Amino acid sequence: MSAMSDPSIPLSMLTQFHRDVVVPDIERIVGASERRLRDETRTLHDGSLVRLEGLELESAAIEAGLRRVEGRLDSLVDTASSRPRFEGWTNALATSRSAWTSSSSPSSATPCWWRFRS
Repeated sequence: MSAMSDPSIPLSMLTQFHRDVVVPDIERIVGASERRLRDETRTLHDGSLVRLEGLELESAAIEAGLRRVEGRLDSLVDTASSRPRFEGWTNALATSRSAWTSSSSPSSATPCWWRFRS
């Protein structure tokens, strides 16, 4: 005869055993797992917040640096556009190049720094 079909253990006694012994043990095991999982979740969330704060600070620093670089570039462009000296240089280079290429001898047509190169 099996233990479940044994009429000597009444159903009320099994119910009482389940309520007094099994249920508290299951509640303890599930509660411990739930606390552990909650702690891990909170730890991961806190870690994510710390990393996000660091990224926000780094992003603000990069943005400020880019603003400074843009300001410097704008000032360089403004300075370069206010000085017409580059036109004089291009005219001088064009004049000297035409003087080199208009010579009759091929050796004098090349600039002097190219003559000593080979």
